[in-house]
Amino acid sequence: MPKPSRCGAPLAVCLGLLSGAFALLGARPALAHHGFAQYDFTTQLEMRGTVEEFEFSQPHSWLTLTVPDKDGLKTWKILMGNPPELTRLGIRPGSFKTGDRISVTVHPMRDGTPGGALVTARGADGRTIGVMPAGIELPPPDVRVKKSGE
Repeated sequence: MPKPSRCGAPLAVCLGLLSGAFALLGARPALAHHGFAQYDFTTQLEMRGTVEEFEFSQPHSWLTLTVPDKDGLKTWKILMGNPPELTRLGIRPGSFKTGDRISVTVHPMRDGTPGGALVTARGADGRTIGVMPAGIELPPPDVRVKKSGE
């Protein structure tokens, strides 16, 4: 007869449930991670806009920017690195404040959705705020750079 655990279930059942829980916890980061195939690394798009929100968070930080275009205002979600990467680049939680006017260069989404991966950001004074997050390969030298609205 199997030896019961403190909760009354056989010890093997308790150990199996416990090891399954640990396996699921370990798999969580892998399930949440993604590739960068959705971004067009052959194109850089430059635009000016107003910061709506800056999420300095794991696994990636996000910059939400409101950008004027021919149809009015469009909201762009811009992927950035994780907090340790951004900190090494000099970007801190207060680097982008709601209402700040900034210019960004991004690798846009392949499907035309208003979003992209950050290459650089500049404040209204022209000062560089950040560069492409570490780990994302730089595009080849023949990248075409487009201005917003082209």
